[in-house]
Amino acid sequence: MAQLLHGPQPGEPDVQVCWRADLDAFPPDDWSEVVSLLPPTATECMTVPMSVVRRWLTGAEETGKDDAADLLELGGETAGTDAKPEATDGSAVKPERRGLLWRGLADNRLLTAVSDLRPGDTLILPVAAGGWEVLGHLPADASPDVAEAASVTARNRPVVRLHPHLFDREWPALQELFARLAEPETVFGVEDWREALRALADDLQTGAEDKLPRHWPADALRTALRQLADPQLGLFRVPYPDGRGYVLTTRKRLAGMVAWSLPLMDEGEDERSWIASDEPVTLAAHSRHVRDEIRRTVRALPLKIREEVFLAAAEAHDWGKADERFQALLQRADRTETWLVGASPLGLLAKSEGLPLTPLERRQAHERAGLPAGFRHEMLSVQMMETLSGSAGIIPGNTGILPAKPGSACISPAELDLILYLIGTHHGRGRPLAPVVADLEAPDVALTAELLGQSYTVAVSHAWREKAPPHRLDSGIGARFWRMQRRFGWWGAAYLETILRLADHQASADEEAGLVS
Repeated sequence: MAQLLHGPQPGEPDVQVCWRADLDAFPPDDWSEVVSLLPPTATECMTVPMSVVRRWLTGAEETGKDDAADLLELGGETAGTDAKPEATDGSAVKPERRGLLWRGLADNRLLTAVSDLRPGDTLILPVAAGGWEVLGHLPADASPDVAEAASVTARNRPVVRLHPHLFDREWPALQELFARLAEPETVFGVEDWREALRALADDLQTGAEDKLPRHWPADALRTALRQLADPQLGLFRVPYPDGRGYVLTTRKRLAGMVAWSLPLMDEGEDERSWIASDEPVTLAAHSRHVRDEIRRTVRALPLKIREEVFLAAAEAHDWGKADERFQALLQRADRTETWLVGASPLGLLAKSEGLPLTPLERRQAHERAGLPAGFRHEMLSVQMMETLSGSAGIIPGNTGILPAKPGSACISPAELDLILYLIGTHHGRGRPLAPVVADLEAPDVALTAELLGQSYTVAVSHAWREKAPPHRLDSGIGARFWRMQRRFGWWGAAYLETILRLADHQASADEEAGLVS
């Protein structure tokens, strides 16, 4: 994104670095599962020059010459690409300084060689690794792990990680709770949790402050525990991989401004299809919410592009979620059970709380639903819009997509090109190519959807999906990207992408907050 916003810039690229205390309680193979319970946010990270991180990770001595010269070229010419810096002698990370390279829920790995580090990456280190005094500055008595505080700022939800390793001091009330959770016959329901959380908050009121870890001031933890116990906010709990603790948060956001933050990177194939509310969001409702949000946005911007272009992109951006396997994923169901989804009053879903969050659960859910790894619903949305425009064409050079608004002209081929581009890039992919996905069992997909006030039946066959997958070089995805750059420029194309992407984010935030029906 930095390349598109600012163009090639001289200077050394950065990486984001943060620390997590709960990683110290788990072997490296479990770190991905642990971090996925509370993904990192920008506010908990240090921005560190890449050469500084590389030298510290390898334990190299600081000399007058370092690898910054190579990194300057990387930042000026290949930043934002998949290119990796060439590995050099001594590129292995010291075992005690290994961390988790986080590029989203679907792409994270243990960092064992600095050659795997790319500009803009997020590196999550266990607190035991140290390094903050070299990579940046940490005030005296401050905790390097600020995950909860940063998450509340970014997501506007209270969150508490309860694990024996994080609360290792003598706190009888909490130790009693851990003992109850460890009993195999214990059934711990929501009301049991609320009662326990209230008891912990009351215990802090009576002088348990000295039993807390550094990252939890007593007042802040007491407030968070009471918010988690509030029935009006709802309680959402996910166990740690070892079953000895939980990450607790609320289903609803706190009162006040509906806050949301851009993720550091696109967080996996379908992270934005998860919603903390126990009320799922239908595909029709979400499309309508994004359409209404983008209409308000476009009318406030000095654009020379017709409003209908953005409205069409908003209404069609998630059509690809109609794939029966994606519906099964949202329902945590088997693909053969998707007939139940179609038969339910809810119809097709866009978001649900059923979407698994941890990598292991996600892999299992994908296998159960029959959805291939890397599936991109927005690329299927592009194919469906292409099919609709081809079948709706009335005369050569005309898409045949006619807005219902009196006096409006048909969507032109140039406008359709922009609509397809906005749909395909609204999760950051397709710039310029679509991810390669081996999908040999892609089913027929059909739905009846509203587009610019008209009702259309949109269908894509298995044969067509197999013959013309989006990742093919002749699919049109890559060529369309370069047409948009020539037509609008680097900054202009990125600006137009942002309009739909932020409208989608804001509509999702409103849905979670219960501000839309």
